[in-house]
Amino acid sequence: MGMSLRSVGRFLILPGVLVAALGTPAALGQVAGEIMFNEKFLGLIDSSLDEDLIQFEEVAGSTLKVTVTANSGNNLHPGLELLDDAMTPIDVGSALKLKKKKAQIKGFELPATGVYYVRVSSANQLTGTYKAVIKGSAPKKFSGGATISAPGEIDEIEFHARAGSKLKGSIERVTGDVQPFAIELVGPGGTLAAIAGGIETNPEVTEVSLSKIDLPTFGTYRLRITGQSGTTGEYAWSFKVTPPDPVKGKVYEDGHPQDDGTPADGFTLENISFGRGLKTLEGLTLDVVSPFSVVQTDPISDLPVPGTLKPLFIGGNLSQLVSFNLG
Repeated sequence: MGMSLRSVGRFLILPGVLVAALGTPAALGQVAGEIMFNEKFLGLIDSSLDEDLIQFEEVAGSTLKVTVTANSGNNLHPGLELLDDAMTPIDVGSALKLKKKKAQIKGFELPATGVYYVRVSSANQLTGTYKAVIKGSAPKKFSGGATISAPGEIDEIEFHARAGSKLKGSIERVTGDVQPFAIELVGPGGTLAAIAGGIETNPEVTEVSLSKIDLPTFGTYRLRITGQSGTTGEYAWSFKVTPPDPVKGKVYEDGHPQDDGTPADGFTLENISFGRGLKTLEGLTLDVVSPFSVVQTDPISDLPVPGTLKPLFIGGNLSQLVSFNLG
């Protein structure tokens, strides 16, 4: 009998890239920056008609939390909407919380997997800068069962994951003589993901375990399994997808008054010797101009970059080394 392929489960795990865009939906191509969950997007509403769009991909059943807060020094009352992939507003009901300078969508369960947009505007016709943070949580664990009813039958378990996630879990026999065997992990676009180094079968050949399997690309994965040597029977599976650690950092909208053009996540020193021509891992050139301060220098003119002089320490205390974030 020839092999047959069927889907026995679809499970959705939190994905992660967000893209901030400017203007009205017609101007979606004006991308301001790419951010990840938990990063801060620092935006600017510069007219009563201005709207900022933050685009993200998320899975059905994920619980969304969006927080938009106007910065001190302005009277902006941010307006906040959630849009679907067609840019049609979604009724989030009581999950929308508006408190003058703070707007939130909190505890809203997304209805479908796909692209969403957060639209930030001015609810009181005033302008100003703001901070936006988007977070989402989805079930990390999934389990179920199925039956290999014919020799050579191949079942598929489908799930979605963030780039950089890890997969672990097991498939085990429940009834019959089935010897469960994971034959391949198919990644987004139909590419095969490596599992050889993280798969193990118990001596009784009744259980297959997967450990620390890399999921390098965002998107849909399908784990294909069958009964080894033509065996059949009922089996069960239990898996967990662990997403990468949350990203910390900030991304500025173009034209934001606090953006000085330096890397949003700072830089990393290769060494901390005092002197000129100090290099960072990100390729910046710095001068340590005194025991307590550092300045970024232009690699072409060899002159200090205006506005980049920063202290190394707070009060000279070595235990209070400040972040090398020139932003």
